[in-house]
Amino acid sequence: MYLQFYLGMDRILQVGLLNVDGYYNSLLSFIDKAVEEEFISPTARHIIVLAPTPKELLDKLEVTYQLTEILLIHV
Repeated sequence: MYLQFYLGMDRILQVGLLNVDGYYNSLLSFIDKAVEEEFISPTARHIIVLAPTPKELLDKLEVTYQLTEILLIHV
């Protein structure tokens, strides 16, 4: 953990998916099934940020980034 902090890898990384017309619905169903089967942790599932428009996706990523910054400052 110290090495991750030293390298700046202590932040929660996210993956933003622009889900236009439900393009990634099958992928999300697959990931949700993997969580249900305990192959993937629920925490890992929550790194995926999903939105149907670019503006909404950027807004969600920005809000999450700001919350992460606040959490890291107060830890």
